[in-house]
Amino acid sequence: GAEDMRMLYENAFYLGTALSMIFKFLSIYSLKMGYSHGGTVDISCYGVLP
Repeated sequence: GAEDMRMLYENAFYLGTALSMIFKFLSIYSLKMGYSHGGTVDISCYGVLP
């Protein structure tokens, strides 16, 4: 029903937010570690996520 769809949407939103935070953390971490190329890739991936 509509309630199920709303819950699915909310779960997807929270999951997407969590993934964005993880990608952001990884990009910052890799930049700090000096992997400039890996950091650039992570940041470009993070930019695509909502």
